[in-house]
Amino acid sequence: MFPESRALRLPVILVVVASLGLSGCVTTSTASENLTPAQRELRQQTERFNETVAVGAAAGAILGCALGAALNRNNRAGGCAAGGVLGGVAGAGSGYYIATRNQQFATREQAAQARIEAARKEADDLSRTAEVANRVARENKAQLDMLDERYKRRQITAEQYKAQTVAMREDAQTMKRASDEAGKAANQMAADSAGAGAGGGAIRDQAVRAAQAKRNIDTAVAELEAALSRVPS
Repeated sequence: MFPESRALRLPVILVVVASLGLSGCVTTSTASENLTPAQRELRQQTERFNETVAVGAAAGAILGCALGAALNRNNRAGGCAAGGVLGGVAGAGSGYYIATRNQQFATREQAAQARIEAARKEADDLSRTAEVANRVARENKAQLDMLDERYKRRQITAEQYKAQTVAMREDAQTMKRASDEAGKAANQMAADSAGAGAGGGAIRDQAVRAAQAKRNIDTAVAELEAALSRVPS
């Protein structure tokens, strides 16, 4: 059990950490009915990050509080506070990994298998997100080509042109968020693989997949932003 001073501080730490995690969430203003199927799927794919950020941050805060208090015996409450915030920041975005690490397993083999399955699920989801991001980028580029042609023929004004790109700019921000999460997942998997024993190779394979998903998402972002750069200011 936590000492009373730490128990009183922990809810406050969790609130602070939650606010840090939620500050990275992407908000969109475009109504769902005005989005293409691919744009809606992109947003659905990345909505899960907002959920796993909260889970990871809370778990990281609890572990960080305990560690901080243990290391700072002269000021356990202060150590808990500092460790809790740092642990929460580190845990945010770790998603399936944090959930898996905080589960209790009967054997090491079960724990290792759960981590491998978590890595595979994470990599599968990120690969799917990358596919959707590339489809959204292609669709947006085609739409921009059409808008550009209409603008050159003076069929639409610059303001009308820009108004049609609001959702596209939201797409780019959503993709960047997904890229950040893919990078975190790839780095975490790579770190886990080093100490995973016989299961390290399987986790390393998923780390490679997650890293590739990040590169694919980054390519989609770069292509979309290059196409958006020609929109009249």
